[in-house]
Order: sequence, then structure tokens, then C-alpha cells
Amino acid sequence: MPVQAIKTAVYNEQSGVKRYSLVTSGRTVSYKNIDRLCLTYKAIQKHSNIKLCASMGLLNREKLERLKSVGVSHYHCNLESSRRFFPTVCSTHTYEEKIETIKIAQSLGLSVCSGGIIGMGNIGQTRYFEHICHFSVYQSQSQYQVGRWKRCHEIISKRGIEYRR
Repeated sequence: MPVQAIKTAVYNEQSGVKRYSLVTSGRTVSYKNIDRLCLTYKAIQKHSNIKLCASMGLLNREKLERLKSVGVSHYHCNLESSRRFFPTVCSTHTYEEKIETIKIAQSLGLSVCSGGIIGMGNIGQTRYFEHICHFSVYQSQSQYQVGRWKRCHEIISKRGIEYRR
């Protein structure tokens, strides 16, 4: 039984934390480990009402469905940088594989959290704005997110940076 994960989730909930995430390292998670993680999520749910999140790399539809079936409502998958700069940052997988994971998660109704890293040697703010605006297209279109995308577009327009989706 995943005692430490349960204790940590309960402690966090009692401390006012709203979400609890299990995070793995590496490209993806095996089916065997997804099953283990699902048992951990089920155990957490027996002892807590905290919302469940996951950050487990590149997952296919079946693995994401398994996570959703045990109560995971939020999936984290960083894009790291703009599409053009991504190969400089990562050689184990492609930008398109990240986008595919995000699209699958969203199609299953999972909320998605993603981000990037600034200051890795990419030239100028163009890539930063390109990354933010490109990703915002993949977010579910809540009022907040639409407003954020419009604000990003305004910044780009003011600085004369051409952006193409």
C-alpha cells in the first residue's frame, strides 16, 4: 500500500492544498507502473477528497483513460520551448509527441497544465511569445484563457513580432 503518498495527500489537504500530483521521470510510464499508480490514486481517494493530478511524460490514450478512471482530473505536460527551439532542448522525443499527449488528455476531458523554460539560449523573446501563444490555442477555451491569449497577441502586435499559428 502506498502509505507515504496517502499521508502526504491527507497532510496537504488538511493544509489547504487543493490538488495532489504523482510525478514520474522519464519519457513515459509502463503499463505495469500505470497500474501501480492507479492503485495509489485509489488509495488516496479512500482517505482524502483532494483533487488528483498526474505528470508522467508522454502517455497514450489507454494510459490516460486509466488515470482518468481513478479520479485524475488534471494532466501536466510541459512543452519546454517553441517548436523551432525544441530539438535544442530535447533529443528523446519530439514537440509533436508532446502536443499529441496534450490533445489526447484534453479529448478525454482532463484539464492540462503546461509550461516552458525561459533563458536556455533561445534567441530573443520571439520564441517565448511564440510558445505562449501557440500553446494557448491548445488550452480549453475558458474566459480566462481566451483573455490570456488575446493579451499575448496584443503584446506581440505592439512589439511588431509576426506570429503564425
